[in-house]
Amino acid sequence: MRTSTHSNATRTLVLAAATALLAAGCSSASKSATPAFTSIEGYRSQQAEWGQCDSDWFVKAERFSSAFNTTVARCTTVKVPAVYDGSAKLADFSLALMMLPSTGKAPKKGVLFLNPGGPGESGVDQVQWMEFPQAVRDRYDIIGFDPRGVKNSQPADGQKISCDDKLDFATYWVLTGPVRNAQDEAKMKAASDEYYADCKKRNPSWWVLGTKNVVQDLDVMREVLTADEPLNFFGSSYGTTIAAEYIRAYPQHVGRITLNSPTDTSTDNYDRAIIQAKAREASIMRFVDGYAKAKGKTRAQVQALMLEVADWAAKGQMRGFMGIKPSDDGRSRQSNLYMFTHGIMALTYYDNTEAQSAFNDALDAAYGEKWLGSFEYFGMNLDGYDPKPMYDAFSEGKGYNLSNLKRDNSYEIMTMVNAMDRDGRDLHTHAEMDAQDKRARAAAPFGSKLSMDDGSYVSYPERPGNEWSWFAFEDKTIPDPPATIAARVNTSGKPVLVVGSRLEATTPYSFAQATARDLKSPLVTYEGSGHAPLLSVKNACLDAVFINYMVNDTLPTSAVSCAG
Repeated sequence: MRTSTHSNATRTLVLAAATALLAAGCSSASKSATPAFTSIEGYRSQQAEWGQCDSDWFVKAERFSSAFNTTVARCTTVKVPAVYDGSAKLADFSLALMMLPSTGKAPKKGVLFLNPGGPGESGVDQVQWMEFPQAVRDRYDIIGFDPRGVKNSQPADGQKISCDDKLDFATYWVLTGPVRNAQDEAKMKAASDEYYADCKKRNPSWWVLGTKNVVQDLDVMREVLTADEPLNFFGSSYGTTIAAEYIRAYPQHVGRITLNSPTDTSTDNYDRAIIQAKAREASIMRFVDGYAKAKGKTRAQVQALMLEVADWAAKGQMRGFMGIKPSDDGRSRQSNLYMFTHGIMALTYYDNTEAQSAFNDALDAAYGEKWLGSFEYFGMNLDGYDPKPMYDAFSEGKGYNLSNLKRDNSYEIMTMVNAMDRDGRDLHTHAEMDAQDKRARAAAPFGSKLSMDDGSYVSYPERPGNEWSWFAFEDKTIPDPPATIAARVNTSGKPVLVVGSRLEATTPYSFAQATARDLKSPLVTYEGSGHAPLLSVKNACLDAVFINYMVNDTLPTSAVSCAG
């Protein structure tokens, strides 16, 4: 079963679709493992031609922004080497890019590149659904790109970065509740070992996906596509990691760069985990209080109700539509505790006010009907699954068939990239792990109770932490991931825009404060709880700051607060 910690991703969950459960690129290039060029200069001087997009690159039309349509979009690909030091004989990557051309209604300011986060999220998708202010649309060609390994940007030899769908899916359903004995632990380990062994075999180039290479790819794209103009970049969540590392590596090429909900560079993984646990607990309690207000209950009564649902789920008494085992009614599927808690966690990516009604309806169904279908939808969507085909088959009485399983590769990309960006092994002693567990329970008391893990069974994995980091250290042909990420710096002399949400749970506000301090930028604060709020929430204050920066090259001289 998965850990409850996901990526710092900007997700476009359709809350209404899940609540309803209660009742492309240019034509493919030739596939080759031979590098396209013999030198880095060759990659930087390649010619990229914009043309019609492959239909497979388009998202569903209902997700298009008001400005996007398939007839104006243009697409291309750019080749980049697997590694930039020539140390490995691996196939190039063919990077996918989609452009929404400027309207031409105002003097053009340049090109604006996008990354929505993850690691593992698609910029090609983002350029289709993100709503940009008209003043920016008029002046910029807006380009979304899929980083290496993500969705349409794959190795040129045709060997897509991806793990086995069914093995991945199986890891969600190993147990109904927490690990409570040695037998449970053995089941978990067996499923995990099978998944990782198979995934490692399928993906020999997994280790080249790290941010250091992505940043170099971005500079190649800048040079090839903009005639060597400075880089204008809009990064959300993990996209801010790309932005910050670009500023460090290429200060001479910095243009207008926006960091929307910055990630963290603290040296202590345990401290960072506690900060995130506190922020997520606060978000969950806002949902609890919102439900209490809507239903005329006290906070304590709602907590008791949720703990009862968690207990039912841990005992295998909850129904859904995705689980491997059939439920007693002969039609639905047995759900589990992880689906309940992971679905709640997925909702914390949203501003609480936006997601409150979805939470309320999902909890009503969970308590009143023992139905976790909506929480399954939220959580699986967050991890890159499209639950709709499986739900449609269920609702239409067509039965349960794993051939309806649809997902992207964002989960494995996230874990692979994170493993190479920073050593993800947990090398603490057992005593230190025990102390951290106590800190986590104190930081998130209700969330800990909701997991139904009372701490009565204690086990220590043989290889705690990110398994891909362990793979890297045991393979002498793969560079060792660094122990820490250096503090952020900005030596470009160019101002950058930093935006953070004061109440958000995914990348807590303190991360934005630290980034603004390190990059010597005034912090623009959204006084709400939504993740990556700039251009994701309708907020005239945030939009005005962004337009002034992108159009007039002007940032506030001091911190700004925008009402939530």
